Amino acid sequence: SMFKPFQFRPLVKFQGESDGRLLIADETGLGKTIETGYILVEEFAAGRANRVLLMVPARSMGKWRREMRSRFGIILEEATRKRITECVNDPSQTFHLICSHDVGRQTKHWWDELSGSLDLLVIDEVHNHIGTNSVFRRPMAEALSDASESMVGLTATPVRRDAGDLFRILELISPGITQGLDQDRELRLLSVTNSLTRALESEDEGESRRLCDELDGILPASASDPAHPRAMISQPAPWDPRQIAGSVRFLRGLPTVSRHITRARGRDPEIDEHNPRVVHPTHWIDPVGSEEDAISQIDDLLSREFYHIHRQQLASCRPAMLELMSNGTLGLRTFHRDLQGGSGPAPTPSPGPVEEECTRMVSLLRRIRGSDDAKFAELEAILEEMRGDPSVTKAVVFTHFHPTFRYLKKRLEQLGMVQDGVRLVLADPSADDERLQSLNDELMGIDGFAILLATDRMSEAVDLHAANSVINYDIPYNPQDLQQRIGRVDRIVQEADGIHVHNLAVRGTVDDAIMARIVDRSRIFEAIVGGMEAVASEMSRAFLKRPEVEDALGGLEDELDQRRLVEGGEEFRLVDRVFDDSIKEARLAQSPFLSREHIPILAAFERLRPGAGHSWDEESRKLSLAVDHDLAAAIFEIVGRNNLGPEMMFELALASKTGTLSIEVGGSSATLGPAHRFNHWVTDMLSHSEGCEGPISERSPDGPPGGAVLVMVEGSMVTDSTWLV
Repeated sequence: SMFKPFQFRPLVKFQGESDGRLLIADETGLGKTIETGYILVEEFAAGRANRVLLMVPARSMGKWRREMRSRFGIILEEATRKRITECVNDPSQTFHLICSHDVGRQTKHWWDELSGSLDLLVIDEVHNHIGTNSVFRRPMAEALSDASESMVGLTATPVRRDAGDLFRILELISPGITQGLDQDRELRLLSVTNSLTRALESEDEGESRRLCDELDGILPASASDPAHPRAMISQPAPWDPRQIAGSVRFLRGLPTVSRHITRARGRDPEIDEHNPRVVHPTHWIDPVGSEEDAISQIDDLLSREFYHIHRQQLASCRPAMLELMSNGTLGLRTFHRDLQGGSGPAPTPSPGPVEEECTRMVSLLRRIRGSDDAKFAELEAILEEMRGDPSVTKAVVFTHFHPTFRYLKKRLEQLGMVQDGVRLVLADPSADDERLQSLNDELMGIDGFAILLATDRMSEAVDLHAANSVINYDIPYNPQDLQQRIGRVDRIVQEADGIHVHNLAVRGTVDDAIMARIVDRSRIFEAIVGGMEAVASEMSRAFLKRPEVEDALGGLEDELDQRRLVEGGEEFRLVDRVFDDSIKEARLAQSPFLSREHIPILAAFERLRPGAGHSWDEESRKLSLAVDHDLAAAIFEIVGRNNLGPEMMFELALASKTGTLSIEVGGSSATLGPAHRFNHWVTDMLSHSEGCEGPISERSPDGPPGGAVLVMVEGSMVTDSTWLV
């Protein structure tokens, strides 16, 4: 894939100022998986990542394994709780394990059995472990973090409700970081240091002086530091670029948490991976007549006698309430229990006035014609408009609720456009993870417009870039949940010219309060983390209302300078862009590693079998190496079957019969990656055969235990290590 400097920022910070404890908080779709791969492969090459555990959402395990194998040559073993415990507690084992967030859920406090250590722990979607009241995920993650020398957390949404979320994640990644930390002051310091950095780089003398005063008010001790920018700005601009760089490094070191966080946004000028997002005005549904009356009465009953989630289901899909209420209180309470994970005793019917009122509501619902569903009629109109819009590829319709999914499936199958040939693809919530991961490929294979119906099970850890439009049939309380849904199509590989977002909401229901909450929480995220892409049209209007800003941020509003936070949106980018130029230079200097990794393999086989007809095809990036049965068998023995991976084992088995070993280097279909053990064997063999004359053909039985040595060379030395810097 194309080299992108910003994807190396996390590696630079991980190996530098974060001291191996890093939160990668990039926006959705920018490649956090790839950034993690760079960290893993570099740490592995340095010998610091021999005992690794990745914890990811269950549905994305297959994707992680494929990405790490094909791009980096890292083979991940899917692990149970028992396997993790065995590996961690045995210091002699090396391993690269992957598990789900809920590994070992049936075994109470299994992490108490851990007595060993990990080199590196990676937790994808780490916000799932904020867990203020968690009895499983949070304690498990804390135990694993404590047992790890290093840790990487990944999330596009580090703030779900308030600043406490961010600091709880940071405490998980770097235990003890929040102890004694004044969190309010830390937020102000982040705002000022980043704003001052921008002012210095733009050589804005007046703004730089003002922000220096503000910085000294927050952190008086910093004023006496020789690297403080005040000394530089006492001279008129232009300032020495080296002094600016020194001041930037000084500023980056002031906030306690900044060294442990990196954040990139697609719209940042130096990244420019932004997919323009068209957030259409919210489709507010105004029920009329019998539907309005039914919704009003049912909502009143639900708010008095049942749970808030029932009111959300009503707003999501009024017709689906008939299915729930037909079983009266039993149906509604079973629905609530199932949403809570199926825990607790089975509910029982509640004879009496409430049960009678449920029966009356059922009669009310049955009197409404199916064609009177105003919300579905609006969905149909949106889909018809999309079908005729050449800028729309495919559409994903999201709902949180299974009853809504079942209703929409039935109604969409009856749509005229579907009857006429528009494909309807179903992300059945009961399907296995492999099926759900394959849906993007299915969409890619469809010519023209298509519709994917999905639940929130598809809102994380799945790529759906074949589509470029999202319809939120119901809206959750948290804007970050909407962001996750939209992020499925808003990927770095998205080829469409823009992303379309449509939100549906119903007047006179809980949707009124939900939209207000989305606006408030969006503003809080902006203030604490920095800019976020819009998820609802109401957001843009709300940010102009300063009294509401003050309500959301409390006493912090004045210090945080809301205008800069909203317009600049850079507070948690933490000026990591200063790394980009040095990253480019370093990677160019190491170009043999990146673009000519086939050369050492070719050189090694020329020494093993000179003149045998080895070749390299630049266009297909394939090596064709002449081998015999003995050489193929020797590679099996030396590298070890478990370290080769299925593709390499297949090619070696084939080569022992055909005499040709075919290796594809680079790309998603690569036979091996830079960290593959085969490459380690090649470089080791080249190093120990330096200066040897003639072909290397003899075997020696005196090699290390469990291995084989092709040749013993006396007086050899390493003279060239450019391929593996």
